[in-house]
Amino acid sequence: MSLPVQQYLRDQGWTSVMWDNHSNDDPYWDLDWDEMPLEWQNALLTLGWTDETWDSESAMQPLSHYTPWKKLTNEEKEAAKILGFVEDEWLWGNWGEEFNPVVLRNLSIPELQVMDLDYLSRLDVMVELRDGDTVGDDEFGVREKMHMSDYIQALRSGSKLYLKYEDHDAFKQHIRREVGEKVLQHLVPVIQKSVLREQGIYKKVFDHVSFNDRNWLIWVGGANTTTSMHWDADVFNLLWVVQGRKRVVLIPNDERTAGDYECQVEVEDGEHSCWTNIDILSGPLPPHAVEIEIGPGEGVYLPHLSWHAVQNLESTVAYGFRIDVDQEEEAIRIVNQIDTQV
Repeated sequence: MSLPVQQYLRDQGWTSVMWDNHSNDDPYWDLDWDEMPLEWQNALLTLGWTDETWDSESAMQPLSHYTPWKKLTNEEKEAAKILGFVEDEWLWGNWGEEFNPVVLRNLSIPELQVMDLDYLSRLDVMVELRDGDTVGDDEFGVREKMHMSDYIQALRSGSKLYLKYEDHDAFKQHIRREVGEKVLQHLVPVIQKSVLREQGIYKKVFDHVSFNDRNWLIWVGGANTTTSMHWDADVFNLLWVVQGRKRVVLIPNDERTAGDYECQVEVEDGEHSCWTNIDILSGPLPPHAVEIEIGPGEGVYLPHLSWHAVQNLESTVAYGFRIDVDQEEEAIRIVNQIDTQV
């Protein structure tokens, strides 16, 4: 680190001991542009930032932040070093995991397999629906509301409306008892005993996660309704089909595709999901893509931060289970606390 930056950190109250022991959260992230020394500003300019995008709460990160160290230009590497990064700690290097989608065949869960279109149509509840033909982010688009039985009837008649309840969707509360609690009660134990546990994908630390409405998901859509290309920030992400068939296209988010795709919409500043506005479900598959088809009693594990898009090949009901980064971190804290007490 250069002497001017060292002096600036001292002026901000840092000591060498504090710096050596500080977390991965670099101090300049919380500073406004005008609060930083000129050397940092020039480094950020080289990496694609401007004073306006840096100070904006909604601006997306520049392409350099999605690029592996080896693909950065020499100027970008030098700028990153000025900001305190080395190759092993570069932003992109903290992303994702090995690209290892896992298909689970014959994953029988009788208690959930009865929760099909007929089951859902009998629920006396209003639902909120998205456009199932959207290319790009569909989380903030206009939504339509109707009774569940009317929606199922419309779906069977060819409607492109799509029921998707993910994360903290408020409408989840209306089907928590009839759907959400059952998914957590019956899907999670099967996952814990599956090959995902044997392969270390479903980590032991996940046993210390306290599950809530954020962890279960439901997708109900007619033929050719889709979810466009994106990645999710969840550290564990499983999709499982009850009725119908789904086509899933996955693309590695690593050095093979670095720089090929750019976030057009970042949900929760990229801590939730990233959407490209690119259609990878039509036409030839992109390089490195993997295509998977799953039907009733089958599921697929979606690797952390992998690009993916999903198409319903027929009227389909599917449920999902996710664990987010915050929950994993809290579980790790609990495990560490237990270890210190032993």
